[in-house]
Amino acid sequence: LWKMERSRLYKNQDKNELRRRRVDQSVELRRAKKDEQLQKRRNILLSELDETSPLREKQVRLIYNEETRFNAITLCRKALSRAKNPPIDELYSRGAVDILVDAIDSNDSLVFEATWALTNIASGESRHTSAVVESGAVPKFIMLLSHPAINVAEQSVWALGNIAGDGSKCRDLVIIIHHFVVNPFRLLERVWDMPCVVCNIAWVLSNLCRNRDPPPPHSIIKTMLPVFKRLLQYDRSKEVVMDTAWALAYASDAVNDAISDILESGCLPSLLRLLSSDTPSLISPSLRAVGNLVIGDDVQTQAVIDAGLLPYVLPLLNNEKSSIVKETCWMVSNLTAGSVDQIQAVINHNIIPTVLEIMHKFRTQKEACWIINNMVNGGSAEQCAYLLNQRVIPALCNLLTVSEAKIIVMVLETIKRLFEVTVNPIMPERSAVEARQSSVSRSQLLRHLASFVYPHPPLKRSIQQINTVRGSLPDKKSC
Repeated sequence: LWKMERSRLYKNQDKNELRRRRVDQSVELRRAKKDEQLQKRRNILLSELDETSPLREKQVRLIYNEETRFNAITLCRKALSRAKNPPIDELYSRGAVDILVDAIDSNDSLVFEATWALTNIASGESRHTSAVVESGAVPKFIMLLSHPAINVAEQSVWALGNIAGDGSKCRDLVIIIHHFVVNPFRLLERVWDMPCVVCNIAWVLSNLCRNRDPPPPHSIIKTMLPVFKRLLQYDRSKEVVMDTAWALAYASDAVNDAISDILESGCLPSLLRLLSSDTPSLISPSLRAVGNLVIGDDVQTQAVIDAGLLPYVLPLLNNEKSSIVKETCWMVSNLTAGSVDQIQAVINHNIIPTVLEIMHKFRTQKEACWIINNMVNGGSAEQCAYLLNQRVIPALCNLLTVSEAKIIVMVLETIKRLFEVTVNPIMPERSAVEARQSSVSRSQLLRHLASFVYPHPPLKRSIQQINTVRGSLPDKKSC
């Protein structure tokens, strides 16, 4: 029975379980990143129109008059470019979307103004984006990616990015029509020396990797990886690198088969280098991407370790941003859910003492606890004895005051498992010879544990009652 329970902690036994826990545990982290990495962006130009300038109904109607169409569409674009309270809903409700889409087939100046206006309408609510899609704008935007005027091509990228960022349905529509993904790659060659345009392309590609229900097609992710490798090395814009790292984070989270493709693509060294950046907006997506990669099976996890991950961990655990510390703890917890050798690699890099310090800090203690829980359940007796010598019991007891019942149960089970592994000299998977060779004696471990447990009567009672407590709660999820 114990072996069956223990197997649940191994990543290759139930990879989807780890992903489900990732979703449950990282709501706060995802919210924190939402403002940094917007799904939709509006093209704002502050100088052309005062925020108080009204958009009159007569001016909207004038769009139908060919002689004044250019001026009217330009006015619409300027109104939609206001920093505050753009009249997106007003134009949408008055039927301006169809008129603007028709204008895309006009002269270059009008095409640019109309595309810009539609870009900003598509940055609104889903109903606004849907109106742009249903008007037939997507195929036209894709054709404009090859437009000789760079500003028109760039604006089309921006519009398509807003549409793709609205959700899986719009994303897949953009992907399917005219093999969209190929066109930005061609455009990149034209604009490689123009960081602003490259930035927009990187952002739209990241939107194509967003959303998990359903995930983007695996074939599309695989097609984009060579471009991501190149964009990660773009030294003219941090924003390009940031958006590319987010693209890899989304792809590795949404598509199970993408992990092996990313590892083979050559993107990993660049992602690891970004972990030592002094810019949090670069660290966060890279850390998320690398963390998703170590969710893979033990062979994939070992590939990340062999690429040089572990030397980056301690600085990340000491980062001043709690969100980065939490994300790092989650990543390390997936390492300690791996093989005994992978757990030992974490120990050898002196990561555990810092983890135990984090367990005394309120904002990050729960994430750190998962590292220890997985290590105790999947590690050897010697590795558990190492934890005891690092004074893990006080760190665990510190979490018994939290308000979450599941965390308390996890802590008690961890302590219970420490007793079982270290006090019993012959575990099911250990021979008698191996047990006798243990560097820590049975009596020594008992004294070590007792010195921490006996001053805590509630802890003793809780350990005795742990099975009853666990039976009243939902099943525990491994990290």
